[in-house]
Amino acid sequence: MPTYTKVPLSAAVSGQQIQITGTSAANRTTIHTPAASAYDEVWLYATNVDASNRNLTVYWGATGSSHQMICAIPYQAGRVLIVDGKLLSGTANTISASASTGNAINIDGFVNRIT
Repeated sequence: MPTYTKVPLSAAVSGQQIQITGTSAANRTTIHTPAASAYDEVWLYATNVDASNRNLTVYWGATGSSHQMICAIPYQAGRVLIVDGKLLSGTANTISASASTGNAINIDGFVNRIT
């Protein structure tokens, strides 16, 4: 029977939000690196701390267009759910993000690790 363990995002220091500083695939910000021998069920939320609407691109294990999710994050919208329990496995499949403006979007969330 599988075991579920709730863990913080690997790039979240003490569970704090992760500030997205990168503005392209070349300088994206790491959010989470999954476990090598488990499945991570990932939940991510974005908060726009800027005074304008911003776009967020999440790279799911790679940077090609088939591995991207592009989300519009309105300002003053509070916490916006952007990933709702999507599965990922393997340390080579890092989740990262970039935004249309650096330092405008923060990410937080958690992982249910399935072993």
